[in-house]
Amino acid sequence: SGARFEQWIDAQHAVARSRGLLVHAEHTQAVAKVIGGRVMYTALGVADYVLCLRGGRYAAVEAKACTGSRLYRSRVGPLQVRHLDAVARGGALALLVVKADVADYYAVPWLDVPWERAMPADRVCVAALAPWRIAPGTCYLERFA
Repeated sequence: SGARFEQWIDAQHAVARSRGLLVHAEHTQAVAKVIGGRVMYTALGVADYVLCLRGGRYAAVEAKACTGSRLYRSRVGPLQVRHLDAVARGGALALLVVKADVADYYAVPWLDVPWERAMPADRVCVAALAPWRIAPGTCYLERFA
C-alpha cells in the first residue's frame, strides 16, 4: 500500500540520518479535498520528498509504487517533472524511487530513468531498473552520498 511505502521511505530516512547522510527530509503533500465522499487532488505538488543531504546538497525524490511490470510516465505529474528536471539539471540530486509488486525497491537518478516510448503512454519496465535495485539492508541514499 501507499502508506507502507511511505513508512519504508521514512525508515530509510531515519537510517540515512543515523549514518550522517541526511540532515533533513520533508514530505511534501498534494492539495486534496473531499468531494462527494471521495478524495480528489486539486493541486499536485513538487516531488514527494525534498531533502538536505550532508554538506548542504539538495535532493528531490519522487516515490512511485507500481503494480505489474511497468510504471507509466504519466503517473508523474507535470509540476513534479519540471521540479525533478530543474533539480537534476541544476546539479543537485533528483531521484525516482520505485516500489515494485514483489517488494523490490529501486532508486534511479531522474535523468537516467530508461523510459520507453510506447503506445498508449511512455513507460519503464521494472526489469530495466535492475542496475538501481536497493539491496536489502542498505539505504537508498548511500550510493548518492
